[in-house]
Amino acid sequence: MHINVETEIYEAIGEVLLPQITSDMIKIKIEYQTDGVFSYTKMYGINKNKKQELLNIYYMKEIKIFFEKEDLVKIPLNLRKLRENMLSEKGQWIKCTYTIDKDKKINVDFEYPEIK
Repeated sequence: MHINVETEIYEAIGEVLLPQITSDMIKIKIEYQTDGVFSYTKMYGINKNKKQELLNIYYMKEIKIFFEKEDLVKIPLNLRKLRENMLSEKGQWIKCTYTIDKDKKINVDFEYPEIK
């Protein structure tokens, strides 16, 4: 996979998440986990004390710019695309943790299944 494809995916997710960082947050974290068939996506707000709070999209009235349904769908779709592209080069990860802070700094970590 070309590095520019990864960068495009990271930036696309960041464009959705960055406007959602409220004044009491320093970053937003997305956890995407899959076994190749089923997956889940969780979103956390992280405050100045580094406390994580699971963000429930239905109760996020304080959010400045509301997510559009298409934007929410883009996050797991982009992460699935990233996994598919990385599959051939780096192996099959089962979990991706994507974090973006107010300064647009992106951190992405991957977990791989245990080798038996």
